[in-house]
Amino acid sequence: MKDMKIKSLNFPDEKVLLERGEIDIAKLNGFSVKRLICSPGWSWEKHLKPISKSNSCQSIHILYVVSGQMQVVMVNDNDDYSYNHDDNKRRKQIKKIIPNDIVIIPPGHREWVVGDSLFVAIDFAQAKIPRNSDEFIHEIEEKAKEEEKVVKLKTSSDTEC
Repeated sequence: MKDMKIKSLNFPDEKVLLERGEIDIAKLNGFSVKRLICSPGWSWEKHLKPISKSNSCQSIHILYVVSGQMQVVMVNDNDDYSYNHDDNKRRKQIKKIIPNDIVIIPPGHREWVVGDSLFVAIDFAQAKIPRNSDEFIHEIEEKAKEEEKVVKLKTSSDTEC
């Protein structure tokens, strides 16, 4: 008989705290599931673009939206589009995702939380970080220090059960 495996996002294997957001990561048999929690005012452009050295998020996301609302726009690497831009054509390309939506977002996008509620989603796609993940985490920590923000990475071994 095969054993069933259970993992809780309440006790993630990894926790990444960022300005206005966090990512909880649970790993099971080589597969990762992430819980994204973003506060009102969070945006990829403001909070991750300076760290990522890219013009857009280069990860694929397969999301189930639990709560809150987020808007997403596809961009190309030559695009200096800001989500506050008043371009009518661009506004038609912006998609709002809301609770109970299931969405696939390909690489090359920017997103931001709308409204006054936390945005919470479960990401079933294993995120592709185009370089060493330790280097990426180090960059996040350095950026936070520069802005006098506290970033704490926590593993499940740090959590008391």
